[in-house]
Amino acid sequence: MGKEQWQWLQSGTAWRGVGVYHITLTVPSRQPLMGRLVIPDGNPSQARVERTELGRLLLDCQRSIPVYHPEIQILQYCLMPDHLHTVW
Repeated sequence: MGKEQWQWLQSGTAWRGVGVYHITLTVPSRQPLMGRLVIPDGNPSQARVERTELGRLLLDCQRSIPVYHPEIQILQYCLMPDHLHTVW
């Protein structure tokens, strides 16, 4: 089976014009390399992700994008142990 290609990745259709983009970066092996899920006292309402060094560096790099490309604004992000969601 060949690599599936999404419509927005087809030639001439991706990343055009002003808009809001949801981007997800994923660790290919799905290993929790970006953070560690912590649930204090077993209370899921207090769950959080503690960033690893890789997770911290990834967020630092992402935050620097508007410095080099002021036309891009980071509106929101959510770091998970094995992936990062970002809205630009």
